[in-house]
Amino acid sequence: MLKESVITFVSRLITVMLGTANVIILARFLGPKGQGIFMVIATLVTLLVAVGSLGIGQANVYFLGLKRYNIKELFWNSIFASFIVGVLLIGIALLTYKYLNPFFKGASYDMVALYALSIPLLLGWGKMNSFLLALQRFTSFNIIIITIGSLTAVNYIIFLSISPTIKTAIIISIIMNGVGFILTIIYMIKEIGLSIFKPKGNLKALLDSLKFGIKGHAGSVIDFMNFRIDRLLINLLAGPAAVGFYAIATTVAEAIWNISRSIALVLFPKVSNSTDIVSNAQTTAKSCRISFFSSIIIGIFLLLTGKWLIPLVFGSAFIASVPALNFLLPGVIIFSLTHIIISYMVGQGYPHYNTIIALISFIFNISLNLWLIPIMGIAGAAIASSVSYTISTISSIYLYKKIVKQKSKQSNKEINISLSDIIIIKQTDWKSIRNIFKQFGI
Repeated sequence: MLKESVITFVSRLITVMLGTANVIILARFLGPKGQGIFMVIATLVTLLVAVGSLGIGQANVYFLGLKRYNIKELFWNSIFASFIVGVLLIGIALLTYKYLNPFFKGASYDMVALYALSIPLLLGWGKMNSFLLALQRFTSFNIIIITIGSLTAVNYIIFLSISPTIKTAIIISIIMNGVGFILTIIYMIKEIGLSIFKPKGNLKALLDSLKFGIKGHAGSVIDFMNFRIDRLLINLLAGPAAVGFYAIATTVAEAIWNISRSIALVLFPKVSNSTDIVSNAQTTAKSCRISFFSSIIIGIFLLLTGKWLIPLVFGSAFIASVPALNFLLPGVIIFSLTHIIISYMVGQGYPHYNTIIALISFIFNISLNLWLIPIMGIAGAAIASSVSYTISTISSIYLYKKIVKQKSKQSNKEINISLSDIIIIKQTDWKSIRNIFKQFGI
């Protein structure tokens, strides 16, 4: 599993570099205010996509791991659900803009309506990606993501040079989301021998997918709100330029998560497909240790270099992002553990625990943001995020150990996982890491 995680991490590293390049291009062409407006609209769209996913993607991975349903039936269920829910959410996006307009300062109705067209595409692409993960086609998954990231960067440079407007950036984003969706569908059609002229869903499978997915879906939505609701609050309380500064801080800080997210991507289908409860618990703990140690190293580097790195890369106009970056880093480092633990929980059939963790964190996050943003601006938002991330991690560790204890009792197998097993890297971990590098000829 570690080798697959390394491959996925390298691919995600390339993806992050491309994603960061795209943010840099937008920042350079649109400036802090334009960047902020674009991010506010994108936040609304991605929030609605998170709501509309209904947990079906996770259910696809889980049910295919159990071999409970045919992949072709799940495929068509995913397509139908994405289209129907996506169209409904376009309307909800416009109503949200109309009735919660103060949260969208600087954004016009036309901009929101335009970007909302990408919702069905994003829903469909997300569900298609779940099949690639379920089939453990990590290389294909990463190639498509990297291809889209590269094409997006090229198109941003070309067309924003001609027309440096928010609408231009939105149109490019919509087209690239559509291309990603289509490429993934083409791959899946070839992979499973599907005929697009004979669509056939399975209502029972869809209902079971919704039943499973919704257990943890509220948690996923609240999780997303934990990550991005601060942008809307900043726009409400401090304006779009402040959102632009904060978006750069989060882009840099959250680059740390690519290690934990890479491991989590590989861990979820592995745990879903395995009945070895001892190995699942121990592999999760080991993944946490390696991810946490790596995150600390990268976090220290960013803390020491951020005040030079941000102006150099994004432009001197974004120097105000540095304090927010520094306050974000502790929480981001600690939260790297939560990504991995959540994958273990869902893979073991406990998606509702994600909801519990996210809800606790969300309450703290909203309360602290409303208190600290008027006093400290984006630095206050960063502190609120760090505190909520830390609370999420403490909650996830507690529930992880609770699951391990339950599994131990049910199977009559002794599984001992201490806090040090989760956060302190061990000598055996170094050996595993060295072996992986040797396989890559390093």
